[in-house]
Amino acid sequence: MSRATPLDGEAVIHTTWPLQGPYTAEALGQLMAALDEALRYANHATIGNPLRTLPEPGDGARVVRRFAGAVDKMPQLVGQLARWADAVAADPRLRTGATDGTTAQTHAATAAGALRDAGPALAALQRQLAIAASTLDQGLHFDGDDQDDDEPLSWEQIKARRPSPDERDARREDLLRRARLVRESGFDDYRLIWSSGEVAQVAYLLRDHDELTSMGETTATVLGTLAADLFGYRDGRAEIEAGHPETLRWLEELHRELDR
Repeated sequence: MSRATPLDGEAVIHTTWPLQGPYTAEALGQLMAALDEALRYANHATIGNPLRTLPEPGDGARVVRRFAGAVDKMPQLVGQLARWADAVAADPRLRTGATDGTTAQTHAATAAGALRDAGPALAALQRQLAIAASTLDQGLHFDGDDQDDDEPLSWEQIKARRPSPDERDARREDLLRRARLVRESGFDDYRLIWSSGEVAQVAYLLRDHDELTSMGETTATVLGTLAADLFGYRDGRAEIEAGHPETLRWLEELHRELDR
C-alpha cells in the first residue's frame, strides 16, 4: 500500500481475517500475534516525543477513543475463553504432562477462573479509557500566535467546570439538527466536515450501528463523550462510573423529539 493511499485499518484486518470466518485455531493464533505487534507499534509511536506522532489534542482523543472501543470488546472475549476452558476441564479425555501432582482438570479450571477474573479488570480499564477519551474530546486545541495573551484555565478549573443548562440546551439543539440533516441525506456529506465525535453521537442517536461499527466506536465510548459534554469532567466521570443514567435519560428525550 503506497503512502498516498489512506490506510483503512478495518480492511487490513478483514482481508486476512474476514469477520464471517472461517474460524480456525491457526487463524485466531495469528490474529493474536498481529494484535501483539499492533500494540508494540503503538508503544513505539508514542515513546520519546509523542507530540511528533499526535501533534494535536484531537489526534490523541481519536486514538484513545478507538483504544477504548477495542478494550470494550475484551471482557466478552475473556469470558468466552473462560467458558472454553470450562469445557476443556469437563472433557474426560483431558490429560496433563505436568508432574506436580495437580490434575489436568484443576489446571484447566484454574485457567478458566483466571480468565473470568480478568473480565472486571478489563471493564474497569475500559471505563478509565472512556473517561480519558471523553475529556480529551472537549474541543481541546493549541492556541495560535494571536491567542498568546489569553489566560488559560487551570486544570482544577477545567475539572470543576460543569456546562450550564443553556449550554446543554445548545448541545441538544445542535445534535437534533445534525441528526435531521443525516436523516435527509445520509452521512456522506458530513463525515469530512464534522468531528468524529459529532458523527458518532449522531449515529448513536439515529441507532445507526453500522456507522458506529465502521468508525470503531461503541456505546461506551459515545456515552462517555456525551457524559463529559453534558456534565463536565468531574461530574461526567461520576456519570460514567454510575452507568450513564442521566445521559441515557437525556438521549431518550432526544429520541422522542426526533421521532415526532
